[in-house]
Amino acid sequence: MGIFPGDVTLNFDKGGGIPNTASITASGTLMVNAGTLTNRANQVNVDQIWSKVQAGYVGETGTTSSRAAS
Repeated sequence: MGIFPGDVTLNFDKGGGIPNTASITASGTLMVNAGTLTNRANQVNVDQIWSKVQAGYVGETGTTSSRAAS
C-alpha cells in the first residue's frame, strides 16, 4: 500500500483478508472493512545481493525482510 491523500476506504465486504507487508496511510480517515487485516514482515530468502555504497559494494546473504506496518 502507500500514502494516499484525503480519506481512504478499503472494502473487502465478502469477508476477505488484507495481508499488509508495508504500510497503509491516509492523510484523512482510514476505514478498513475486512475479515482480517494482518501486518507482517515480507521475508525473502536470497542467495546473495550486492549493493553499491560509497566505498564500493556490500554483500548480503540469507533471509532479509521489510518492516511490517505497526
